[in-house]
Amino acid sequence: MDAVAIKQQLLRFRGARGTLLLVVVFTTVNLFLAAFGTSFYMLFSATVPQIFLGLGLGLADEFQNNIFLIAGATAAFAGVFLYLLCWSLANRYRVFILFALVLFSIDTLVCVAFVFIGGFDLWYLVEIAFHVWILFGLVNGVIAWAKLRDVNPDDLSAVMKEMANKPRGV
Repeated sequence: MDAVAIKQQLLRFRGARGTLLLVVVFTTVNLFLAAFGTSFYMLFSATVPQIFLGLGLGLADEFQNNIFLIAGATAAFAGVFLYLLCWSLANRYRVFILFALVLFSIDTLVCVAFVFIGGFDLWYLVEIAFHVWILFGLVNGVIAWAKLRDVNPDDLSAVMKEMANKPRGV
């Protein structure tokens, strides 16, 4: 693989990590918005952590016991932490982008299941479309990782140094 192709794969991988970081940020914002009782919701986020928080909020309200809220919030933020951990570790160990893809695939299946459980709503289609967009970015990252595994480490290091020394956008 020549330097241009290596750079292209590194940029795809960087884009996948960026997508993953956006999922972490938007999911975290959504969790705080839900915890404070707002009806505002941001797309481009994971569904499962929000379900955990929603269950915790609902059970805490129903049983008048905040232990459910604490458990739900803990599970929700643990889920977000897993994505953040994948993002962080993927910088050094690229296989973690694959782990993030598996996690988000499960999240997408849960999201699709909600369409069947909750009945059809146009909002679900928008949510699923954003999940597909995120999955596409993560799949591109996994493909880039797979292609970069066969690259000579010295060539990869040289291209990475070149990219680090160039300002972004150039």
